[in-house]
Amino acid sequence: MTHTKPLDVLIVGGGPAGLALAAAVGDLGLAVGGLTPDGPDAPWPNTFGIWRDELEAPGLSPDWLGYQWQDCTVYANGREIPLQRT
Repeated sequence: MTHTKPLDVLIVGGGPAGLALAAAVGDLGLAVGGLTPDGPDAPWPNTFGIWRDELEAPGLSPDWLGYQWQDCTVYANGREIPLQRT
């Protein structure tokens, strides 16, 4: 999709939080766009944010992120699962 005017906000992620944020920003009258590997009607995989390597794949710089967690771990069903992703 081609935009005719610059975006005010780019939302990274098309899950429930990203779509809600895009709707709220749009309601404020700002030009909002979204970046997601799939369309908003695709099944949503449960995630906790965006992974650094997902930014690098389309050539985006992760340097603009406010904070990056290292050595992420999930605790589920009494197990510790190291994700080994930033």
